[in-house]
Amino acid sequence: METDCSGADAERCDNCMRTAELESESVLRRARVVARQETVDSKAITHMKDTLAGLQGKCPGCWALGRACEHRVAQCPQLAHSNYPDLRRLVKYEPHSCCFRCSAPGDWCIDYSNRRGPCTQQDSIFPICIIAFSHSTLSRCISRAAGKMFNDIQGYVAWLGKKARVRDINGTNALLIFDLVIAEVDRNSER
Repeated sequence: METDCSGADAERCDNCMRTAELESESVLRRARVVARQETVDSKAITHMKDTLAGLQGKCPGCWALGRACEHRVAQCPQLAHSNYPDLRRLVKYEPHSCCFRCSAPGDWCIDYSNRRGPCTQQDSIFPICIIAFSHSTLSRCISRAAGKMFNDIQGYVAWLGKKARVRDINGTNALLIFDLVIAEVDRNSER
């Protein structure tokens, strides 16, 4: 029969002291892991926001592919092949998941968070998601992130509109893919 000294009105034995030390060490290790992850997430969130700001007035799809991006989405030769305007109309973001115009989390969109009327920000998230779907390496990353393969782009677009937690931020699966693509672009630029 195992006993625990903590319930007795006595000094703890060596076994109970060691168990308490191990539990304490485990809690400290977990706290360090959580703190490291929070730092990583904080840096990634800042990087996502900086990327969105840097893409204003540029083509996010071509940026994701490492191509010249000094044109706007409407003039993008890469998105021209994807029937982008129809796909953009097809996405239905879940209520309170993001700004429906720029696809950014609500508190990242100035117009959304201040309720100033129609959003004036460029949507860089959704075009990157569409480009990623047709890119072989990125589409494999999408399948891993989603936990499934998409048979068609319509199913993928429907999935993009679903709510998701991304680095402890309320957002959508589109934000998840945006984060994934940024990481891939960063890896490619390091090579």
